[in-house]
Amino acid sequence: MVFSLEHIFLEFRNWLISDSNLTWNQSRHDWTREIKAFFGQLGERNECVSIYTGVRPRESEYLLDLVWKVQSPRRYLELGLESELSGNRARIMRAFEKLLDVKANIKVGLFRLNSDIEDDIIQTMQEKMLEQAYPVQTENYLVIFLRYIIDANQIEIHGCKIFITGRQEDIERNCYPFEL
Repeated sequence: MVFSLEHIFLEFRNWLISDSNLTWNQSRHDWTREIKAFFGQLGERNECVSIYTGVRPRESEYLLDLVWKVQSPRRYLELGLESELSGNRARIMRAFEKLLDVKANIKVGLFRLNSDIEDDIIQTMQEKMLEQAYPVQTENYLVIFLRYIIDANQIEIHGCKIFITGRQEDIERNCYPFEL
């Protein structure tokens, strides 16, 4: 199984702007439920076991909001997803630190912003990555920021890769029509 961060980002972006029924003013609970369902289905289409709350009775989260688990021939986590949709900087950083604490090939942080603090958050994330005692060089970090531009009635979606070396690389930053 080989997943590219670009592919995952584009699948999410296309779903969000074309296929989801989400509006910006819906509750964080609604957003989280729909995001988990989307990533769960994406993982299962790619032969991973998706583990997350809200779908199967009595199933709980597995450390993060959602994980894709591969069980053969060896057990490992292909992807870990943690989202924080409050727009609160401290909560975003706590959610990102959860990603640092697990072993997974791909780590996705999905964050909703209320203001333009993205550059500061990315810098702090890079610092946290460099502080790790046992960094795993092969892990891939995808960070997705969502911000609503009220005057334009659009959602700004920014996807970027963050590397353990502190480098970052944009996948895409664009605005799309989106209902308030």
